[in-house]
Amino acid sequence: MCAPNRCHLPARRHDWGNNGTQELNEIIAAKGSSEAVNQVIDDLAHDKIEVFRGPYTGVDQDDARDRIDLSEGYTENAERSAPSFHWILDEVVSVVE
Repeated sequence: MCAPNRCHLPARRHDWGNNGTQELNEIIAAKGSSEAVNQVIDDLAHDKIEVFRGPYTGVDQDDARDRIDLSEGYTENAERSAPSFHWILDEVVSVVE
């Protein structure tokens, strides 16, 4: 269980945040933020939600033929030890030169 402004999760498949500890600046956070953040942390820890999943598509900024569809999800570090998500999401980010 999480305290109002800190949450520590047991070691699981993922380590959310700095060793599982999250701090919330309650001076500037909206009412209910602590509960909402703690719920998301708990949902992530129990595989109820995924970080890289949703109705999004993206393109590799260096190779327009390399596209990704996140409707089935994407598991970071599934094939390598370093972060590898490199697509620019069509619906979220626009790159203008």
